Amino acid sequence: MAEMISNNDAEKYLRDNLPYASKIDESTFEKFEIPENICNWIRTHWSKSETPYGIVYEKPENFTLSTQEPYLPKPVLRRASAVEPLPDFSTDINWRIGENMDAVNTQALNVLKTEGAASAFEFMTTDPETGRQLDYGEIRARYG
Repeated sequence: MAEMISNNDAEKYLRDNLPYASKIDESTFEKFEIPENICNWIRTHWSKSETPYGIVYEKPENFTLSTQEPYLPKPVLRRASAVEPLPDFSTDINWRIGENMDAVNTQALNVLKTEGAASAFEFMTTDPETGRQLDYGEIRARYG
């Protein structure tokens, strides 16, 4: 016996999964893995037309979904923080990366290895000749 589906169930499914669909063809049922009971409900309640591309079901003009927005989960944002410990630069990093660096980058790498991340940051953001703070463009020009 065929499973009965109410208008409310079909409306909820369409609102949550296909909120902007006004036409659906048979291949869409398969492509989006729409449950068979929802497909049958659409076949019964929407207008059917045959096109050169296959059968298309069109939402009736008087059919409106409730105004509730579709549910979209909030993305999880992560930031680096003091909670996550920095690696031990003397042992945790393969230092062979310094073999092909220019002189300025090699100096910054040596400061990182010997004095740590805070000192390396200070070294890379300060002009060695004048002691002034470098801006973002100057840092990128020196260190890439």
